[in-house]
Amino acid sequence: MKANLLPLHTAKMWLAWLFPLAGSGMLFLLLHFYPSLHRAAADSAELLLPLFCWAAVHNLAAARRFNSFVEYSADGFFMFDAKGRLLYINHMVEKALGVSRRQVAGLSLHAMLQSMGCLELEPAIQAAARAKNSTCLEIYYAAQQKWYSMHVYPTRCCTSFSLHDITNRREQERAMAQFQALVETCPLVVLITSPEGALNYVNNAARHILGDCQTDACKHFSLSDALAPSIYQKILGETLLHGKWQGEIPLSAADGKTIEMQTSMLQILAPNTREVLGIGLIMQDVTQQNWLALQLQQNITYMQDQNIELEMQREELEMSHRALANANAELEAKNSYLSTLATTDGLTGLYNHRAFQEMLLKEFQRAHRYHNALSLVLLDVDYFKQYNDSYGHPAGDRVLHTVAQIIAQNCRESDVVARYGGEEFALILPETGLQDAKTTAERIRAAIEQYDWELRPITVSQGVASLTPACASSASLVEEADAALYKSKAGGRNRVTAAAA
Repeated sequence: MKANLLPLHTAKMWLAWLFPLAGSGMLFLLLHFYPSLHRAAADSAELLLPLFCWAAVHNLAAARRFNSFVEYSADGFFMFDAKGRLLYINHMVEKALGVSRRQVAGLSLHAMLQSMGCLELEPAIQAAARAKNSTCLEIYYAAQQKWYSMHVYPTRCCTSFSLHDITNRREQERAMAQFQALVETCPLVVLITSPEGALNYVNNAARHILGDCQTDACKHFSLSDALAPSIYQKILGETLLHGKWQGEIPLSAADGKTIEMQTSMLQILAPNTREVLGIGLIMQDVTQQNWLALQLQQNITYMQDQNIELEMQREELEMSHRALANANAELEAKNSYLSTLATTDGLTGLYNHRAFQEMLLKEFQRAHRYHNALSLVLLDVDYFKQYNDSYGHPAGDRVLHTVAQIIAQNCRESDVVARYGGEEFALILPETGLQDAKTTAERIRAAIEQYDWELRPITVSQGVASLTPACASSASLVEEADAALYKSKAGGRNRVTAAAA
């Protein structure tokens, strides 16, 4: 860049709108880069030419340095002439608006503010320009979501603006306001004291307990006024020595009551020098909590005593229960034995006649209710009286016992086998038709006949009957089976006869 190559009207423009701000060096650079601005100051060239010539000769190096400072500053700079036309923007403003200088050259102040979303600032800027007073405004640039402080410098022939990014400051102020609101509304007591103990800050919870200890009447109030001096000196010394202290202390409230406070104290240090600026305290009222803890401990002790007594009573009760359980077990065994005696035949181990009649009635009723099949088999040992007379009753009893075992082995678990009386046996076959019942009876007959008897062969005669619509009762079913048994005996014995269906 060479000053002696600039046209005369360029020199006029330099000193007309930039000299009040930065000196002639900056004017030289701006006019060199923006030839379109040369026309703006033709009227004042004669008055400013001598000054420009001096600046061109003596301040060219300074102008270059100043131009570099403004152009690449982290802050934004832009200027308007007296008619409100844009004369200059630096690199930061170009970047913020996303435009080049040639695109916005000659843009009006109104259009510039509109592009930044700050039209509401136009009246204040125009008022400052008319009054020739500098002013500072804070604006929010929505496109970048940033806050800027805008300084306005009006002069006779132009208005200059600088933009400084204050987003971080605004965010810090907002965070500090939120933190202060949090501390104020916090239910915990928050205090800040000087290293000597004088209160510098109390939150709302602290004022509720200590009273308004930050008024002029209480400006000499110290934390030692609310604590026993010995306690205060001890915890203050611990905090200054170790940087922090935690524990429980009694605090004297404004109403004269003593409140037990769980307290955390810590030093507040300067970031760089580590100088102790103050002491921070966070306190929680644990009076009610301690009272409840005491009551709880007393209740626990009482419950432990009661538990010991109950344990002794429980052991006594368990001994009684064991004795009662043993007696019940013995009684149940006896009852079971009596029940067995009442329903079981002592010789064969099968159901007796009484149990047979009860079970036959139940199966008869169930078969009628659900329309199921039901069959009955009556079995008689052939010539058993002669066997007894020939070999004696003990031998006859052994025959009956063996016949009972053979019958049981050839029946299902759901079948009922009973000693009907003397040498007669009965089989109740649930859900079994006449033909299947006859097959079962034949299998039993063959097994008895083929058995290796001790003294002489044993055979049986059987009668089979099944439930029919004409059978009105369980007794009728027994009569039909008995009639069929009679036919087997009359027909030569050792056979199975079925009643007519």
